[in-house]
Amino acid sequence: AANTTFTHNVSANRTFGPTGTNPWTFSTLISTSTGANTITGTAPGAGGTITISTAWTIGDGTNATTFNADTNDPAITDNGTLLVANAATLTSSSSNPLTVVGNTTVTGTLTGNGSITANGSVTGAGSVTMALGTTFTQSVGAAASFGPTGSNSWVFKTLVSQASLVGATITGSTPGG
Repeated sequence: AANTTFTHNVSANRTFGPTGTNPWTFSTLISTSTGANTITGTAPGAGGTITISTAWTIGDGTNATTFNADTNDPAITDNGTLLVANAATLTSSSSNPLTVVGNTTVTGTLTGNGSITANGSVTGAGSVTMALGTTFTQSVGAAASFGPTGSNSWVFKTLVSQASLVGATITGSTPGG
């Protein structure tokens, strides 16, 4: 339904996502846990995707929630914003690219095992590490920011920054602000 929030709050390690051919679509998705638990995306059938239209938040800023999209490689498209909260981890799929249309904020940990495309600002005080053979692409159609706002390092194997419209700019930040 439009403009609804689905909160997937787990108290133990759990799986999440379609196992068949039907897509799962959310307006706002919150993936969190009551402790140090892992949510593992399920292996979809043909057409079985996870799509978020407004916002995806991983973690609550306190508990060590991990969303693992690498084990079963679900296809995930976030047409809104992405927040990887403090103490949380997002591990991207090595087979299906992760696309975020809005802004991405990382105050926890983003581990890229496959390609990631962000079409908005990419900032935060957390850590970002991309695996060997992966590409992180920031492709913007308007002014956007890029870079860590804290003291954590961001490690990329291949980083592509591009403006899809004339006049769109990407402003970088340096670690520590």
